[in-house]
Amino acid sequence: MKINITILIQHIAEQFNQIYEQPQEQEQVAWWLLQAIVKKTKAELIAQKEIELSKDEDYHLKKVINEHRVELKPLQYIIGWVPFLDLHIFVESPVLIPRPETEEWTAKLIEQLKKLPEKNISILDLATGSGCIALALGKNFPDARILATDISEQALNLAHKNAKYNKIHNVEFIKSNVYTSIPHKYKFDLIVSNPPYISQTEWETLSPMVRKWEDKKALTATQEGLSIIHEIINGAYYYLKKDKELNQYKIPQLLIEIGYQQGQAVKNLMEQASFIDVIIHKDLEGKDRVVTGGLSA
Repeated sequence: MKINITILIQHIAEQFNQIYEQPQEQEQVAWWLLQAIVKKTKAELIAQKEIELSKDEDYHLKKVINEHRVELKPLQYIIGWVPFLDLHIFVESPVLIPRPETEEWTAKLIEQLKKLPEKNISILDLATGSGCIALALGKNFPDARILATDISEQALNLAHKNAKYNKIHNVEFIKSNVYTSIPHKYKFDLIVSNPPYISQTEWETLSPMVRKWEDKKALTATQEGLSIIHEIINGAYYYLKKDKELNQYKIPQLLIEIGYQQGQAVKNLMEQASFIDVIIHKDLEGKDRVVTGGLSA
């Protein structure tokens, strides 16, 4: 039986009034789920005005509504992928879902690196997760040599899948706990990382959608969330080569995503480790999000 698209969207949206306060959010979620089930764009659905769901589509729609409303499974895991810049990134629980804040600073870094006359730089991405940062850099700079590491086999398998799907061939993935599996002879122009930085106290306050479905190890760290950041900073000096060209174009050599309350603490750690021009960068919401620093020439 055919049903009006608008009526169907309203019906789906009503299922989420206990999760999302704003009707706009409820409706947006309804559209995402319907699009994922019938594999059509919002514009295509609006244009046809009515839809008749097959038995399979009806079953899957009810299933995903239940997963999101009752099991609190994140939409990204239900749909199975997220856009990240111009990439299609597959996601699966418990591998960390790429966040818009990470996408934002990655885009800014790409714009900075485009200033370089030669793009054959070497980059290390620590705690790569789904591979989104490394793959975005790899796609934009095909002459770059990129090494991406993670401690999780599942994350690395997913990152490989994302590299293959997006046809990116200049990123190598290896299993490593920060620097442990990286030979000391390896030197990089740039180190980037979105490491675990949430404290145990903050973890307890996070949404059940996060705590139930995403990997705690990929999100939390000891020492008020700073232990892995500290390790990255202390080891970075030995894996970075002094790059006069990056200095000339005022491009930092170490970029670390942080928690919104960690800016000054991470800045202090970088300066204590002899990094120069250390800057705390805010995200679009005005929160401290990334700390960057360089090596003296």
